Amino acid sequence: MTLSSSASSQLKSVQAAADAPALSTSALGRLLIPANKPLPPAQRLVVLVPNTDVNEVELAHRIWSFASPRGLEVLFLSLIGEPHEEPQARRRLATLAAVTRDDWTQIETQLEFSRNWLLTVENLRRRGDLIVCQAEQRIPKWGLGRQPLAQAIVSQLNLPTYVLSGFYPKLPAQPNRIMSVILGALALLVLVGFFALQVQIDRETQDGLSLVLLSLSVCAEFGLFLVWRRLLN
Repeated sequence: MTLSSSASSQLKSVQAAADAPALSTSALGRLLIPANKPLPPAQRLVVLVPNTDVNEVELAHRIWSFASPRGLEVLFLSLIGEPHEEPQARRRLATLAAVTRDDWTQIETQLEFSRNWLLTVENLRRRGDLIVCQAEQRIPKWGLGRQPLAQAIVSQLNLPTYVLSGFYPKLPAQPNRIMSVILGALALLVLVGFFALQVQIDRETQDGLSLVLLSLSVCAEFGLFLVWRRLLN
């Protein structure tokens, strides 16, 4: 079990995802596999484990039923955002690994300090991987609303993803629409406010002072954007 984070590799992952060609609707359908369909060929199952309570034995038995008959490797992957979450997350992964492991199934667990599933999966991916994702897992989309994580993995990472459901019925679903509208309006107000400030700086100052103040305002705007994204994730 390891615990790691790499800013440079994450930056490369973002660039790679941005440069990747968009998938057609038919390609998306082939890569997104519901639980009622047969398991496609794979060498390793990468099982995404949300950091919340689950029946570990039931989930592990389901993964074992996929992996053991085919002799597949299994990686149980979980993300945490705060140090105090680590002990419970490690116990959860250890239980999943213990129940799933047998003479034909190689099991690994990995715990990452991160809130971004897409970047983490991209950094750990290798040829022959099949992602096993929970249908209830969702991530922010453009700062407003949420989208299924499985669809994001397929569309942005081009990875085959097998979707399980029912193991995490208490995971948050779609956020309140009114709250989404409020958050969107606040984000728009911040952008408009910084734009007005920068116009005022350009009008009232000159030369070096103008450049310094504009640079500071851009840095502040970018910093607020990063904080916004972190809160949403």
